[in-house]
Amino acid sequence: MKIIRNAANTLEVLDLTATVTELNKMDDSAVVMTKGSGVSAAETYAVGFIRNGTLVVTRILVDLTGLVGSGTDVDIIGNTGGAANCHWGQVTTANNGTMVGGQVTCLEVPAGGSADINFYCSSAATGAQDALASGLAAVVTLIDAGGAAPILQDGSGVQVYATAG
Repeated sequence: MKIIRNAANTLEVLDLTATVTELNKMDDSAVVMTKGSGVSAAETYAVGFIRNGTLVVTRILVDLTGLVGSGTDVDIIGNTGGAANCHWGQVTTANNGTMVGGQVTCLEVPAGGSADINFYCSSAATGAQDALASGLAAVVTLIDAGGAAPILQDGSGVQVYATAG
């Protein structure tokens, strides 16, 4: 690759050889995970990833404003009325790498429902608002905000859900 300054005083990249796939992997705004239709009312949802060799850092930003929780532990948070597909995206080894750590940072106390929010994963993409995440296929606790350390798994092909604590 060669970068030069042209007559218009702008930079030009010459002799760049990269496929569309390679360029999309360089762009952390490329679609890595898509939220389910059951959380479409969320005020904010953004996902990005950074690949550094074999290490992949995936970041998911969610504002739960507009979604409904419940007072029952392990109930899935989502659009009102028992909406289905309330997941935050599918984690795959190809896009997200092998999960070796996790962190959740809460920037504000949730309005309504439980202030104790946990995260689960499941091979099912159909989890519904106000239904128990524990009833989903192959469900695993990712983060229990009540104080337990995160339990992590490989994460290939699973959906991520937020629930009441």
